[in-house]
Amino acid sequence: SISFNEYTHDFGVMDEGDVVVHLFEFTNTGAEPLILDKCKGSCGCTVPVCAKEPIAPGATGSIEVKFNSKGKKNKQTKKVTVTANTDPVQTILTINAQVTPAPAAQ
Repeated sequence: SISFNEYTHDFGVMDEGDVVVHLFEFTNTGAEPLILDKCKGSCGCTVPVCAKEPIAPGATGSIEVKFNSKGKKNKQTKKVTVTANTDPVQTILTINAQVTPAPAAQ
């Protein structure tokens, strides 16, 4: 099984076009090596990076999530689905941001 320090992260207020990164830290709380099969963002603007190697029982790791606010405006909520050899097999992580629209080009 897997236990995250947090399941939701709020980037707060940011300007449209900013790119931000957050690390979701976790611990393998199971008795078997943890294998992260797949990490998938809900859109192309949200890119997670999962560890490729198994995480030993009791060991920690992190999933890097990069959010690109280009073309995004106002309240943004994006999901990252982590598929692993856990029960349940999927864990949902959420990021939020309030994106200030870029001024219109004159």
